[in-house]
Amino acid sequence: MASVVGSALTEREGVIAADAIFTKQFRWLFREQKVLDFGVDAEVEITEDDMPTGKLIALQIKSGTSFFKQEIKEGYVFYGEMRHLKYWTNHVLPMFLILHNPETGVTLYQRIEERLCKITDKRWSIVVPRDNALNASAAGDLAAGPDLDEEGQLRLRFSLDAPLMERFVDADAKMIWEYWFNKSLSLRNARLIFEGEEPIEVGGWYPTDDIGLAMQNLFPWLTYEYEDDSTKWDVSGEADIFTLLVSLRPEAKAYLEAERFFREGITDEPPDQPVRDDEEDDGWIYRIRDDD
Repeated sequence: MASVVGSALTEREGVIAADAIFTKQFRWLFREQKVLDFGVDAEVEITEDDMPTGKLIALQIKSGTSFFKQEIKEGYVFYGEMRHLKYWTNHVLPMFLILHNPETGVTLYQRIEERLCKITDKRWSIVVPRDNALNASAAGDLAAGPDLDEEGQLRLRFSLDAPLMERFVDADAKMIWEYWFNKSLSLRNARLIFEGEEPIEVGGWYPTDDIGLAMQNLFPWLTYEYEDDSTKWDVSGEADIFTLLVSLRPEAKAYLEAERFFREGITDEPPDQPVRDDEEDDGWIYRIRDDD
């Protein structure tokens, strides 16, 4: 039986491998999901000419030699739980399964669609073709994210980030950005810091040196200002460290309230309905029903 540490390291190898492929070969924006994820390990934003497009795909990343043992002629059979299949096939983004073999370095992909799955009462399976290598030549297959206008992108960002937004309802936080002078992808390593908690990584890199543009595109549900003396040198002397004081926008609070209403439905009691008083002869007079 693999050790807990060994299993965790193997999982990290898969995420690191996928990150490297999307970043270096595709030059797409890879964002690992570390906060309240359920079956989604990362989101990837498709770029054109090194600029974000607003088209997103979601990834579930599985790493280990065990995922390559169920081999058939077409490729490898992956088995999953029903609760995950329902979540993935109903996801607002196109969902892709990534399999990584840490021993051989092979990384494969398959889009998760119910029509591609074999479903039984207790579990489901899908074939990941051995020809589906995750590399730049697969960009056409993967670039299937919804083509949204600015309003659609904003709605999608709110929907995807709702679990993280909930963290800000009763708390403010700080956000750290690093600006590296000598790197083409200069703005990177965004981290959230809630008081008394370890920093949470929420961004890898972004193709701009404009923090305002990055915040607008990545975290449109936050307002921010710069902390006093917020700019500091990195210990290496190669980067500026910016500290932002961030809080939830009023519109984001209203969005979360509306989402709770949609989930819970109408729960308040209606007012008592007036009834006709038959004791009066010259017309209808109404009084409030008194059941007591």
